[in-house]
Amino acid sequence: MVLKPGYFLVNNINSETMNVFIQERPNISAPKRRISFVSPQSFEGELVYDDDGYETTEMELKGFYDGRVHGDNHERISSARNIIYTLFNQGRGEWVSFVPYFDEGHSYQVILTELEFENKYFYDGCIAFTAKLKCQPYKYLINIRDLTVTNGGSLTNPTLYTAKPTVTFSNVYGDIDITIGHTKMGFRSLNNETVVVDCENYATFTRNRSDIRNLNDRTMGKEFYELYPGPSNIKIARPDGSALNTTLTIKPNWRVLV
Repeated sequence: MVLKPGYFLVNNINSETMNVFIQERPNISAPKRRISFVSPQSFEGELVYDDDGYETTEMELKGFYDGRVHGDNHERISSARNIIYTLFNQGRGEWVSFVPYFDEGHSYQVILTELEFENKYFYDGCIAFTAKLKCQPYKYLINIRDLTVTNGGSLTNPTLYTAKPTVTFSNVYGDIDITIGHTKMGFRSLNNETVVVDCENYATFTRNRSDIRNLNDRTMGKEFYELYPGPSNIKIARPDGSALNTTLTIKPNWRVLV
């Protein structure tokens, strides 16, 4: 989808259908690296601790609702305010996808923290508003197809940042070890379930239609998969080293900093 100038998507809802658009492109603050400095006694200068992560950032969105079709109808204007609030998920504590027209190749993960309407009626039914959004430090590339790989295959991360993929496979009985890049995870006592490895949420589970069961107790490994910039090789084998002809479906979750 190509967004018209001024419009945006929130949870795949196009703001154009709500007659809502962005008046001004917001300033974008680069996420701050989470580091701390310590000055030990008798040490010259400072030591630095880097926990390998970034802080959230904030975005102030100046928007406009075009209500000329109904003019200064108080009920319609009140309804429009609630529609705008609902468009931003009513400020619930859940990250939602936000795709603006000026960066339609990426999905920002945001939460509405404040929404203010200008209470002036000389707009002939239109409303100016300011939405303050808290943003996760990474934005995700959109329209990326899932990757299909088998033993001995490889995949390439085209970005400058590590990605935390979602890996899915099935048709396996017994035990299996899967190595992606430098990380190996083992899965034990499988019975032809569909296995999902969610590396963003550090969880493994099996899925059979609507039935989802935790697999953490049958998962072996110290770390979850990360796809570093450049190529990552795939190895699929039994614990004794014998190869398996199993297909992995990988949602790569390519991402870059906001």
